Amino acid sequence: MDNISKIQLKQAKLSDVLVISVQTGFQVRGRSGLDSKGNYNLIQVKNTVRSLLHHIESKSLDKVSIPEKNRKFMNKYFVQKNDILYLSKLNFGAFLYSDTLENTIPVAHFYILRPNPNVIDSYYLCWILNHKFLKPYIQKCAKGTSLPFISKEALMNLKIPLSPLSEQKRIIDLLKLRAKEQEIQNTIEKKKNILITAILNQAFLNFQFNST
Repeated sequence: MDNISKIQLKQAKLSDVLVISVQTGFQVRGRSGLDSKGNYNLIQVKNTVRSLLHHIESKSLDKVSIPEKNRKFMNKYFVQKNDILYLSKLNFGAFLYSDTLENTIPVAHFYILRPNPNVIDSYYLCWILNHKFLKPYIQKCAKGTSLPFISKEALMNLKIPLSPLSEQKRIIDLLKLRAKEQEIQNTIEKKKNILITAILNQAFLNFQFNST
C-alpha cells in the first residue's frame, strides 16, 4: 500500500475551517461605479483564472472610489493574502488571492473565505472547493433559474475532506509541479507553432519567387 492510500481523512464543515464567517463582497453599481483614480482596488469576475490551481490575477485590477463617510464600513470587505474568493453565481468556483495589495475588495458576486492556517492550507481548500465531487452538492443547493446562486448558509454547511496539514501541503506541492509542467508544455507548443509558421511562410515565399 503506498503513502497516498494511508492518508487519514475526516470530514469537516467549511465553517469549521474558517477564521471568520463567510462575507459577501462589495456591491458596485455597474461600470458607473468604477474610477481610474479611485482609492480601492476592485476584484471582478474578469480577474479570475481557471486552471489547475484557480487564482485571482491582480496585475490589472480596476479601481473604485469610496466616499470618506463610508470608508469606516469597508474593513469587512478587504481581502488578505491567501483568502479564497468563491464565485457564488452562475459559474461557481473558488479562486485563491495570493497578493498583498492594500485596500483591495471583491465585488458582490464573490464570498470571502478566510481559511484557518492551523487547520487547512489555502491552496488545498481552493483545490477541494473546485473538485468535481462537490459539483452535485453545489448544483443541488443552487437557487434561481436565469442566474443560479448558492447561499452563504449552504456554502458554510458544505462538508469537505480534511487531511493532516503535512499531507495537504504535499498534495499542493504535487499540483504546483503539475501546473509548472503544463506551463512549460504550453510554452514549448507555442514556440513550435511559431517555428512551423515561420518555416511555412518562408517556403511559400520561396515558391512564389521560383514561380515568377
